[in-house]
Amino acid sequence: MSGNRGVVYVGPGKVEVRGIAFPEPVDPSGRKANHGVIPRVVATHIRGSDQHMVSGVPKQCVIDPHGSLKAAA
Repeated sequence: MSGNRGVVYVGPGKVEVRGIAFPEPVDPSGRKANHGVIPRVVATHIRGSDQHMVSGVPKQCVIDPHGSLKAAA
C-alpha cells in the first residue's frame, strides 16, 4: 500500500483502512500556504477511548471527558 491512508470508523464494531487525500496547507484566512509544512507521521497509537467507541463499553460504565472509564454508581 502506498499513498496516504487512515483508519476510518465505519460503524459500531467496524473500522477500515482507506486511502485519504493528502492535506493541503492553508493559512488561517483560507489562502493556500505555499511554504506550509506537512510532517510525515511514522507511528501512532490507539487510545482506550478509541477502542471503546468501536467495541462498546461495559453496561453501567461512563467515559468522562478525559477518556478514563468509571463505574456508574
